[in-house]
Amino acid sequence: MPENLVLLSDEIGIDISLVQTEASVGSFNVDILAEEDNTGRKIVIENQLEATDQDHLGKIITYASGVDADTIVWIVESVRDEHKQAVDWLNERTDSNIPRPAHHLSQEDSVFCDQRYPVQ
Repeated sequence: MPENLVLLSDEIGIDISLVQTEASVGSFNVDILAEEDNTGRKIVIENQLEATDQDHLGKIITYASGVDADTIVWIVESVRDEHKQAVDWLNERTDSNIPRPAHHLSQEDSVFCDQRYPVQ
């Protein structure tokens, strides 16, 4: 996945640089810890090669809080309605002064994100 960060950057409209793969977050490891080029804001990228599930939803929240990430990118094959609703709910309750949209990228290249921060 790190070699595909340029493609991911283009898809979500954020210039991304790799910080570390399998970065430690307490006793857990996030797939990719990256940062936004111009701001240094931390980005958590979680790869899940299947439909979203409760386990990975918990992981992305744990990783993001553990590294104080500003953005979560959750790469999945498909998004279950319940998990899209959960991420939308979190986005709606995010402090509007701190942009923290959570992105979902499916293998079909569909991108879902907080409407306050549309992906172009």
